[in-house]
Amino acid sequence: MEELSTQLFAEANEMVAEERRERKRLEDERKRLVEAVEALERRVGEKEGRVEGLEKRAREREGRWEELERRVRRGERVRGLLAEAGG
Repeated sequence: MEELSTQLFAEANEMVAEERRERKRLEDERKRLVEAVEALERRVGEKEGRVEGLEKRAREREGRWEELERRVRRGERVRGLLAEAGG
């Protein structure tokens, strides 16, 4: 009976030890995943900042392009008026 009791306690202790190892493994895995998510979130934030900068530059270039088009149209109107006046 004593041998059976000793064997049961040994098995129970091994089960507890296995549970602790598994819990530690899962905690380590969770920590690794949290760190990976945080790193990805930082990268996304950096990319968003870069995209915002590129969008701003694109808007500025579009504004300059529109201004150039207005100037070209104005120049064409002036040329037309000068041609009418001289011709």
